[in-house]
Amino acid sequence: MTLKPAIMTLKFFWPLVLGLSIVIIDNGQYLRAETVTLSASQRQQLRSLDAKIILPNYIPPGFRASEIKILAEEGKGYAVLFENAENSCFLVEGIENARGDDGLELEGTLALNSPLFGEGYWLNYGTPKNSELRQQFPEPDFYSDWMKMGEYFYRLSGALIAREEYDYPNCRQDISPSEAVKIIESFGDNN
Repeated sequence: MTLKPAIMTLKFFWPLVLGLSIVIIDNGQYLRAETVTLSASQRQQLRSLDAKIILPNYIPPGFRASEIKILAEEGKGYAVLFENAENSCFLVEGIENARGDDGLELEGTLALNSPLFGEGYWLNYGTPKNSELRQQFPEPDFYSDWMKMGEYFYRLSGALIAREEYDYPNCRQDISPSEAVKIIESFGDNN
């Protein structure tokens, strides 16, 4: 089977599967991405939204999609929690009305070049650069800029947001910034 028919076959079966291992080429090296496997119930939850479902095609080894929250309070959307056995986690969020960034300039930033969303977005991580704000917000934060597609906004966020905004108390550790960039740059439309 050539690549083109294989891609067409994947597109045909994608709505039924949502659980594939994908190989990504990164600087000439092959990386095996873990599988995004969603249960029938999780797939149905996501399909109930009138939104493009954006999920990563690359997940670090040992991580799995463990929970989905459908949001309804401040506009509709979803948050998919990915975690591993060591309490590292990240979220992929898609919401109708993004609040924008929190205005904190964090210690670290990495440029993103997403095939889906384009350039001009950043991964933000660490504590605030401003020393007064650092005293007020001492825990390191971790999130990408909100990336717009249609009426929805999407981002990857880390352990602090998972704990404080989504009540996932076991999320204790962020993934590395370089892994986050790989994940974000692998975001794909899963409708």
